[in-house]
Amino acid sequence: MIATLHDLQNMLAAPATHEAALAHLQTLLDEEYGYDASGVWAVVGNGGLARLGLSRAEAVAMGAVDRAMPEPDRTVDLTAAKTAACDRIDAQAEALRSRVLTPGAGQMAAYQAKEEQAKAFLQDATPTEAEYPDVFNEVGITADTAAAVAMAILAAAEKWRGYGRAVEKARLSGKKAVNAATDLAGVATAEAAVVWPGE
Repeated sequence: MIATLHDLQNMLAAPATHEAALAHLQTLLDEEYGYDASGVWAVVGNGGLARLGLSRAEAVAMGAVDRAMPEPDRTVDLTAAKTAACDRIDAQAEALRSRVLTPGAGQMAAYQAKEEQAKAFLQDATPTEAEYPDVFNEVGITADTAAAVAMAILAAAEKWRGYGRAVEKARLSGKKAVNAATDLAGVATAEAAVVWPGE
């Protein structure tokens, strides 16, 4: 086992252990390369050589090869990071929509029916409760008259659409920026830069 510089030197000096010691030294030198705090591939000094009290130059002098290891292929990692970031953007968009609209297919159908009735109500010269039950159902709740209820329903629908359009623009723009990123730092920056609309 190589725990100290003395161990390494003894093993390098002995023909029986020279090859294994050199392989260990090479591994320690290779491990000096990695991603720094800013995500750049560089000498990071993971500690293997430092624990033995060796510099990279000294390791080379002892027989290791400073291969200046190339940056590993992180295509899969980048693709996975983009997918995860886009999923989070989609989830945030849905959460924001849910804050202003009760979720569920049944509720959406109710909103659509009310909007259709409100539009027709305002164009009808003699609207009746039998024809527009959803509008009349909210008299005294949403507004004091059926006409006021119909206008309130349409105003709420347009307000939601405007908010929904703003959320959708932010969602699509954010995902476009994420997918255009060329590294992990760029993915994180693009995701953090999404500007969501206020309610």
